[in-house]
Amino acid sequence: HYWFPLPMKGGVGEHALIQAFNGRANATFTINPMLATFSGDRQVYSPWLNSLVGPDLIPLFFAAQGAKLRNVDNFVNVTHVWHELGFEDDALDIAKTASMGDDGAYYGIPILGDAELCMYNRRVVEDELGLAAPTTFSELKRLCAAVKATGRTCLAAQELPFVPPTVLFDFLFITMHGNSAYVEFFEGNISFTDPRVNNTLAEVLNLLELGYIEPNRAFEPPNHYLVADLASDDVVIGCGMESTRFFAVERGLNASDIVTFYWPTYDGLRGSRPVGEPTDATIGLLVNLGIPQSSAYKNEALEYLRYAGCRDVQAELLGKLGGAYPIRKSLQYLVGDSLAAKQATSSKVFRLNTFVGFGVARLGLRWSSAISEMLLAPTPAAANAAVVDNLESFEIDRQRLVHLQTLPPTTN
Repeated sequence: HYWFPLPMKGGVGEHALIQAFNGRANATFTINPMLATFSGDRQVYSPWLNSLVGPDLIPLFFAAQGAKLRNVDNFVNVTHVWHELGFEDDALDIAKTASMGDDGAYYGIPILGDAELCMYNRRVVEDELGLAAPTTFSELKRLCAAVKATGRTCLAAQELPFVPPTVLFDFLFITMHGNSAYVEFFEGNISFTDPRVNNTLAEVLNLLELGYIEPNRAFEPPNHYLVADLASDDVVIGCGMESTRFFAVERGLNASDIVTFYWPTYDGLRGSRPVGEPTDATIGLLVNLGIPQSSAYKNEALEYLRYAGCRDVQAELLGKLGGAYPIRKSLQYLVGDSLAAKQATSSKVFRLNTFVGFGVARLGLRWSSAISEMLLAPTPAAANAAVVDNLESFEIDRQRLVHLQTLPPTTN
């Protein structure tokens, strides 16, 4: 037996894999899974790699500065398993990048993923309003104006109750400033006082001021609308993992009435994207497992990774799940209509949302909490006070927590 921590939101698929592995004929050992929520802070994650009684399999660090941990000091080199399984020629580019260390070796076996995108209620947008999925930010605002005229809220701010609501900011930042800028911001290398941060917040605040993002006042105090609330007919568009659409289905919305689309191209005046800079970064989840050097059962762990990475096993797993995309190019036919899969296949950049950004959990938590407060603020002044008025304070924390430097104090 050995311990197997599960990452956030990946547990359903991995439990199916574990059950199948434990039930195989002539098994000489079994998996004992342990559910653990991993921090976006490297200092909190690192002890899992060094504990004498720690896990034998562990999700690779998914937050900012994770590449610094992918090395032979922390993980077993599994490049030979990549070759055995035929991953080198078959894996998506983002899966390769997320599994590789700076030395060119692979330290994780990717299993499946999910990606952030947007979705709307077809009955409202197409049947009632006669509109279609927006392809530009201007079209999105015109759609939201039409939705607001019906008395509904246009944009849900949150995908799931336990996922902080940074997705709208994150999508806007990518489309306004490009993949490279988002990666640098996520990794903690861009100042919070940078004009790109302020301009992105300005666009979110404009959506708030226009009434296109509103809290769900069915709660006291009011809370965020979720993707599942598309079934309520009170809110029309939600953004989140493609798999979150099934929560709306569980609430009564027909699956055929949910239309997925990519966050639209930015065509406003506040963007700074250089000419030719792509904006197709995949934000989402990648289940990617490695073996800590401290593992007492490395051979057994390698056997499980060979099983979980097997093409036939992954194909069978995808048949049991909804919304996940395969990390193999040769299995994309199994999810032919999945926008998340198409996004992941074409993209060269993979990151998570900024609520696990910056490499220090305290800063990511403070950031996501402030964004949440801004989206629920009762007035424009209160929304500004939640984030924009505190950007200098955020920058002091970034210098102190991420770069271990101090700045002169400022009035707050």
